[in-house]
Formats: sequence, structure tokens, C-alpha cells
Amino acid sequence: MITKNYLTFDGNLLTFNDVRLYFPTAVINSDNDAFFYPHVCAIYRSEGLTDEYGNEVFTGLYYGDCAYEVNTNGSTRLQGLTFQADSFLLIPSTDVLFKTNDMVMIETENGRMISATVEQFETVTETGIEGTTLWLKQAE
Repeated sequence: MITKNYLTFDGNLLTFNDVRLYFPTAVINSDNDAFFYPHVCAIYRSEGLTDEYGNEVFTGLYYGDCAYEVNTNGSTRLQGLTFQADSFLLIPSTDVLFKTNDMVMIETENGRMISATVEQFETVTETGIEGTTLWLKQAE
């Protein structure tokens, strides 16, 4: 199990930055290269689940190692008074069925929390380069 700030785990219920995520299967530490996957992320979706107090519990799709990157090819745009750049997430998993608008929460190495939604995704299963890329939108 990856142990980070903002995290509690009880059976199949994981709380990550105050978001309660229900995982139907066990969450495991993938032990990937910390250089290539320096961040920890949770990817989840709403399916209308609530706890005994009426608080929404999201269905967890993935929790573990990831790499959050901001596009450096110069494609920035002015939105309001700030410049915005496209961002994407790399994860070592190839067996999750993601959907557009799945929610993402990322903890960077300095403890910064970033939330976003999935805009598009692509999974590669070729040996040696397997993994999934998720292009993100509305990152905060």
C-alpha cells in the first residue's frame, strides 16, 4: 500500500484528500519506478453511492503511481487573466476501463493536490511501453 498524506484506508474504502472512494477490489502498491512515476493519483467516478450519513462515495477505478505532466510544446492559451496549458497523466495500468469525465486527483511530490477530469485516454499494451495516458481538462 502506498502511504501518503491525505490518505486513510479501511477495507475497500479509501479516503484521499477528503474524497471517499469505494474500490470493489483490493488496492495494491505497484512498486513502479519513482523516477518515472513520481506522483500518486486516484481516478474515480460517481455512480450515486452514499454512506450511512448521506455523503457521496465515489467508485474508485485506480489508485497508485502516476506521472502528472503539463504539455511543454508551447500550446498555452489565455483564459481569463491566467495562461492555461494542456496536462496529461501517465499510469502503469492497462486493465481499467476509463470513461470521458472520470475524475482525477493527483498528489505531487511537494504535497500539492491537483483535481481534473478525463478528456481522452489511450492504453498501450505493447511489452516494454505498456500503460495508459489520460489527457486531462479543468485541472485545478
